[in-house]
Amino acid sequence: MAELQIASLENIQTSGRSAVTPIRTGEGMITPTWQTRDGARVTMDWRQALVMEGRVFAFNMGNVTTAATGKAADVDQPQLAIRNASGSNVAMIPLEGHIYCEDAASTAAELIVACASIDIGAGTSTAGTAQNMRSGTGGSVVNINYTYSGNGTAAVYGTNYWELQRTGCLYDIAEDTMLEPELHYMPLVSPILMPGSTFYMFAGSAGTPTFYLSVVWAEVPVSTVTA
Repeated sequence: MAELQIASLENIQTSGRSAVTPIRTGEGMITPTWQTRDGARVTMDWRQALVMEGRVFAFNMGNVTTAATGKAADVDQPQLAIRNASGSNVAMIPLEGHIYCEDAASTAAELIVACASIDIGAGTSTAGTAQNMRSGTGGSVVNINYTYSGNGTAAVYGTNYWELQRTGCLYDIAEDTMLEPELHYMPLVSPILMPGSTFYMFAGSAGTPTFYLSVVWAEVPVSTVTA
């Protein structure tokens, strides 16, 4: 029995690979484990594993020292919407969202990360381009829309809406003496947004806020979460 166990371990080691380069070409395909040259197993967080497969994407608003300009709060016009349209072949998994309000321009401001179980539509907005976190690889399937100036085709709140995180501020002294609000969403449990859904972020105030925003998400085949 001991000889059989040793033989099995040797077989596992020789069937492993030392290069941490994804070789899976299809869902459900069994591949050798990653291991170092001495045979030690290589493990990583599932998020990092998805980055290795080219399935994680990022988008940001604001650039270096130039903040994005928002407007007074409007529940039908988010600063950013990532829309997983009906009929797409992916499920979207939000991994991280960050909003830093450079100037709330008001006595009150709120930063919100939320989801909807509908595609809210592009409305009047600007289309964005996702960046793959494994640079030089393929593009995203979902739609990115930002700086809405006209409502989408469906309301972004109501029975199909749920908030993930919120923060804000209410100034009772001069604004310039206060730190501006900041929201960092990094979920322990991520929602799974199937085709026909939306992930969005708000940076609203009674005035015209300026802010920096970044978001990271994964896209996996629908079959991996429905099979």
